Amino acid sequence: MKRIAAITISIILLSFFAVELGFGLSSVVSQYVMIVEVDGDSMEPTIEDASIAVVCGWCEVDEGDVIAFESEDGQIVVHRADIYVEYDDDWVEQADEEYISDIHTTCASMSECPSDQYGWITVGDGNEVYDQAGDNSMRVVSDSDVEGQVVYVF
Repeated sequence: MKRIAAITISIILLSFFAVELGFGLSSVVSQYVMIVEVDGDSMEPTIEDASIAVVCGWCEVDEGDVIAFESEDGQIVVHRADIYVEYDDDWVEQADEEYISDIHTTCASMSECPSDQYGWITVGDGNEVYDQAGDNSMRVVSDSDVEGQVVYVF
């Protein structure tokens, strides 16, 4: 019941915000705002499993922001955007050593380095390595895969 009330209040606030900007609610909700249920503990303690995240599709994404993006298998993932890379970047030089695995310590030892596109190196706050640095690494998150910045969680 508490979660339903929170979603209702959020929709009312979004409606007000949409009217203030001169948009219709349907246009804002469908094109600019996404509501995502977080599945898993990879963002704990920052975001708990089963939390609801409000994603702003028009907000600029900067390093350190929590974002929602579409993974290779079509799932929406909520993780932190840590490093923005350009094509052919050796992003390991910019990486936080805390999130590089003991096995993969150089660009040559990782499948996603150098980067094959412009985009984000991401990490779950509760994970030990970057999404692109583990044994089951995902590709660099391209700008077109980013749904937006997570602006509110309840």
